[in-house]
Amino acid sequence: MAFSEREVTMATQEFSLPQFTCLTCRVGFPDGDIQRAHYKTDWHRYNLKRKVATLAPVSANAFRERVLAQRRDQEEQQAKEATNFVCEPCGKTFNTQGSHDSHMKSKKHKERCAKVAQAQKRKAEAQAVENATAEDTGASMEMAETPVQVAQPIVSATVSVSADVEQDAEDAVPAKNRQDVEEQKRKYVLLRKKMIAEYEAEQARKSGAMDASADGDEAPTEGQDNGEDDEEPILELFDCVFDTYRADNLEDLIAYMSKEHCFFIPNIEYVVDLEGLLRYLQLKVGNYFTCLACHKGFHSLEAVRNHMSDKSHKAVDYTEDGQAELGDFYDYSSTYPDDAELDDAARDMDLAVIGTGSTLKVDGMELVLPDGKRIGHREMKHYYKQRFRKEDTRESVVISRLAAQYKALGHSGFTAPAPLLRRDQARADRKTKRNSLGTALKQNRLQFHYREQVLV
Repeated sequence: MAFSEREVTMATQEFSLPQFTCLTCRVGFPDGDIQRAHYKTDWHRYNLKRKVATLAPVSANAFRERVLAQRRDQEEQQAKEATNFVCEPCGKTFNTQGSHDSHMKSKKHKERCAKVAQAQKRKAEAQAVENATAEDTGASMEMAETPVQVAQPIVSATVSVSADVEQDAEDAVPAKNRQDVEEQKRKYVLLRKKMIAEYEAEQARKSGAMDASADGDEAPTEGQDNGEDDEEPILELFDCVFDTYRADNLEDLIAYMSKEHCFFIPNIEYVVDLEGLLRYLQLKVGNYFTCLACHKGFHSLEAVRNHMSDKSHKAVDYTEDGQAELGDFYDYSSTYPDDAELDDAARDMDLAVIGTGSTLKVDGMELVLPDGKRIGHREMKHYYKQRFRKEDTRESVVISRLAAQYKALGHSGFTAPAPLLRRDQARADRKTKRNSLGTALKQNRLQFHYREQVLV
């Protein structure tokens, strides 16, 4: 069967392929520039990855739909992440709805809302009283509507309520148990002036010593001796170093710091000067604004307190350097073998003499004998019958009570001093060597090198 020339030409044009193609995407191009631009598109890269995974290529429309769907998912995810669930009364932010709902059902949140409501109620009542006194008697309708308008912020509970709640918490502490911040600032100003004056005097003394003659050398030395005096601490004796609380006595102060701030004095059983130790810590934090744990200095007392609270540095540095720094306040002589037989009563024995006079003394309604005993008048009989338990203020007794409180709070204690550890470790090593030597002698294991047994 023969075909005409026209039919052959038409068939060739119908089944001929384009000159520029992409076999990966299965498309053709009329121009080479378009083909090269296609190789740089995301569609071509996507089909290349599918080809490596032995998957069929996707068309341009299908790829476009997948890209749009992915963009929608990303936008929804970003919108979801950007949405924060806020609890305004507590001032907290949550990332998920579940955590926010759990917080709303918690006991702390309900107590916080109750405090906020009470604060807003007191504020509304105070505002209502002020409005009632300011307005005339003829504006009774406005006075009736005023409490309703003021009480509306109770539902919203804005962030400003937190300041009122904090103020109420501060008011709950008695005035005698709050530190005087203004007095602390005044002391710090005086301390700074004193330090500047001492620095200038030292510089003047050094410069004068270089030019002064032998007759004038005594003047700077005398001025230096006159300027030496005790530094006035900014914090009082019963002031807490971590906040503005002021205790009634030394024992209450240590109990408060251990309960509220988890501050424990290392090896309190061996402390011989408890008041001096606390005074040194107060001087370090209050006067020099230095952290107790890392010894880092700051520009103010509030800054060093915030640092110790944020970094959990409410502890004494008990490394080897820290032990050397606080060594004057400790006495480990009771751990030595020579002092092992002594008890606490023998170490704390008071040798003070009560009375040394040889004549009688009349003190009001009492007669004081030479040996210190007192004889009272019969009219004071009902007072002498009273039996009050005398508080034992000895440091050994106070330290024992504090150690019991530490143990009740779950404090496990600190490690022993480094010299004791080294002594015990050396003793254990010597014992191990003696035992190993005896075992080696018994089992005849003194030969460390062996040669191969050869049969002759």
